[in-house]
Amino acid sequence: MATFTFYPTHPEAKTSAIRIHIRWNNLLVRFSPGISVNLDYWDQNNQCLKNNKQYGEGAALNLKLMKVRARVKKTFEDLEEDLNRPPSRIELETTLKEKFQEPAAKTGGFLSYWQNRINRLVAELQADGKRANRNSTASSYQQTLAVMTRMLGTDLAKMGFDQIDEAFYTRLLGFCTRVLNHSPNNIGKHIKNVKAIMASAEFDGLHSNRAYKKFKMPAEEVHNIYLNREEIDRIYNLDLSGKWAHLAVSRDLFVIACSTGLRFGDWSQLSDLDLEGDTVRIIPEKTKNPVVIPLSKRVREILARYPKIPKSKENQPLNRDLKEIARLAEIKDPVKFQTTQGGKSTQVACEKWEMVSTHTARRSFATNLYLQGAPVVEIMKITGHKTETQFLKYIKITKDDAAKKLSAFID
Repeated sequence: MATFTFYPTHPEAKTSAIRIHIRWNNLLVRFSPGISVNLDYWDQNNQCLKNNKQYGEGAALNLKLMKVRARVKKTFEDLEEDLNRPPSRIELETTLKEKFQEPAAKTGGFLSYWQNRINRLVAELQADGKRANRNSTASSYQQTLAVMTRMLGTDLAKMGFDQIDEAFYTRLLGFCTRVLNHSPNNIGKHIKNVKAIMASAEFDGLHSNRAYKKFKMPAEEVHNIYLNREEIDRIYNLDLSGKWAHLAVSRDLFVIACSTGLRFGDWSQLSDLDLEGDTVRIIPEKTKNPVVIPLSKRVREILARYPKIPKSKENQPLNRDLKEIARLAEIKDPVKFQTTQGGKSTQVACEKWEMVSTHTARRSFATNLYLQGAPVVEIMKITGHKTETQFLKYIKITKDDAAKKLSAFID
């Protein structure tokens, strides 16, 4: 006998799509009817929304869920009768898509699903009391959506999931390269986002178009810098009195980040609640895996200057501060590298301070610990890299750095 049970797709979120699980003969099909609810009012035991006057949509959504269960149950029973046996998993999935999803998928749905995905990410962040623009994934999805809107205009709203094919991929590549003059890595980010949304929609049962699996993501090696310990010392000891006093908090937070390895989204939200003795305990926004980081003497000295951890500026104004701070600290080594923009390769020459940003802190933390001989596995527990190969690509060491590290073993 088949059972039909509703479950939230994302039970840890504030708002989630509701999926119906159909179980029979040790088989399971998960089907999403496109209904989202506020989980504060969801009653899993009774399979419905609580009768709460504060949630005005509750009664209407409960009626929708009741109708969905009845339709899915009838679809299963009709299929079983037609086949004269219980259906296979593929047979039921195909039939459900035909009855519930395919017409909508062919006439539209790609844009609305994309927008709903962004809204859900933002809602989850706001539920945690954080600012929406601090979610890098939501921000990245929004940027890609802006590119597609510029490319397709009002036609984007008419696109179904089945139209995200090789022709769409080729057009997006050409538009980003020739019209927007984007770099390969920026284009690769947009392709990655399209693939992520298509994979999520496929998982939710909204389409069976697998053309996106073949989309290649352009990429080139990014020239990032790190600051060695002597350069970080110069920044830490910089006199920021007088007209430079407004840079002091940005400097202090950056030095803390250089000593903890946290991403900007995490160290910019750091609070006294995250401190425990001589450690910081935090659940990183990106990985969701708790980390415990020892606080250096320098970090403890900085924290002692403030009654509570100061709040950071937003990313762009903070990056301007950090470049100015690095310039004042005379971090002026010449930097040269090749980059591709709009399909054309050019050479860039600048001084090192011009490339300092919020992410420089995290890369400096990992690289300096590696050069000191700290165990890679222990560093990875903080940075969140899953493999040593990923980690070694991430850190930035010069040929001179490598020679110095090897000299200790040669001697």
